[in-house]
Amino acid sequence: MESQEVKKVIKEQYKMLTNVPYVNLDSPMKEEDFQGRLILLDFWTYCCINCLHAMEDLKDMEKEFGDKLLVIGVHSGKFDTEKDTDQIRLAVEKYDIHHPVANDYEFLLFRYFGAKAWPTFILLGPDGEIIKETIGENVKRDMGPAIREFLNSKDNKILNHSIKTGSYRKTELSLRFPGKIHVDEAGVIVSDTENHRIVIFDHNGNETLRIGSGLPGFEDGSLSHARFRSPQGITRKGHLLYVADTGNHSIRLVNLQEKIVHTLYGTGIKSSLSYWDHIFTNELNSPWDVEFQNNDLMIAMAGSHQIYKINHAGKLEHVAGSGLENILDDSTDQSALAQTSGLSVFNNVLYFIDSETSSLRLIKEDRIKTLAGTGLFQFGLKDGLFPESKMQHPLGLYAGETYIYIADTYNHAIRRYNRKTGILSTLAGGKKGKRDGSFKNALFNEPNDVFLYKDNLYVTDTNNHNIRIMDLKQQTVKTFLVKFNKKIEVNDQ
Repeated sequence: MESQEVKKVIKEQYKMLTNVPYVNLDSPMKEEDFQGRLILLDFWTYCCINCLHAMEDLKDMEKEFGDKLLVIGVHSGKFDTEKDTDQIRLAVEKYDIHHPVANDYEFLLFRYFGAKAWPTFILLGPDGEIIKETIGENVKRDMGPAIREFLNSKDNKILNHSIKTGSYRKTELSLRFPGKIHVDEAGVIVSDTENHRIVIFDHNGNETLRIGSGLPGFEDGSLSHARFRSPQGITRKGHLLYVADTGNHSIRLVNLQEKIVHTLYGTGIKSSLSYWDHIFTNELNSPWDVEFQNNDLMIAMAGSHQIYKINHAGKLEHVAGSGLENILDDSTDQSALAQTSGLSVFNNVLYFIDSETSSLRLIKEDRIKTLAGTGLFQFGLKDGLFPESKMQHPLGLYAGETYIYIADTYNHAIRRYNRKTGILSTLAGGKKGKRDGSFKNALFNEPNDVFLYKDNLYVTDTNNHNIRIMDLKQQTVKTFLVKFNKKIEVNDQ
């Protein structure tokens, strides 16, 4: 029989779980909702690539165990903007999460349950006891056997009833969390990330080409048949379009003349390896951006905190990063990177963004040099010189002759770094919103990427589901109005 002390601890535990705000629920959680259940707590933060990798495992487990397992996301946000309930709600929609998610913005649950890192998983039995704990993204491998063992044991006294969660309607003829952007004389190319496709518009906003069926998957073929999964980085060379198909851990090649998609590198399966091992397995780890340097296709490998390249002969080579997640300037082999998410080349120098250290860095003469950013937990919105200047989880950049333009994502701002003076300054934004107008008044919501074309800086305003154009001469921001063509999906048949 349970002691009174144990019952008291369990009651306190359930009370703690109800005393935080939730998203993705039709009604608030009550203490009785936790009782008599097998519960998997997922301590995560939506900036974390390892947490995002674990999402696919969680979806598989929810499908396998159904109402026998209740997954509860405990979102303990690392960055300031991740503590905002509305931003968590958008992340839940973006990553198609169907279980309740608590906003643990004060880290009360994180500390109470003794979580040590993101992601941490804790399995609770129907009486509230902790059955198993594990750290890391391989939750299906680490937790699956314990869940099956419990369900097959005599202690299985769980209640099989569901918690009603929210659902999201997908609008086909609109952008949905657009990621990266490329602009040239032929048009505006956008990775329509959570519609799992690439879209090309002319400079008047008319859709001219749609690449991908819009359904998540990993299939080559014609433009309307091919499938992507949350694509991000894109770059064009002649009639060839290169895509970082992030969710499929692959690099895809689109032949715009022949209107066909094929896989250049990757298997559709995430590599569990790091350092140089990708070269031998043909497996990648969340490639987030691509850019050409001479004839080499550079790859920001966010999942393993490295940079690779596919050389002119089609061979994968390691470029930079030891595989350790940190900020360390050293030789390219010994340096430490942190979730590299954006690439840009100017004068044959590769500039890149490390999102988890909120830093702008470059590779020159086989060494890494940091221009802004100082650490994994050092972030903010501050103009000035290194090391005082600060950003907050930037994701994209464009390197030009005088300035490097930066999508400072979690600051909802567009910044620029002066390559001659070393000063980082704010061009526009700085707080969440959606507003056109002067640079001083314009607002963004987690912009992901920037691309300079003529005197206009194009911005993917991700959480506002649109593209913005910043006129650098007039210092104004306007929304690029896109018009989808309902008939275009059959054009490549």
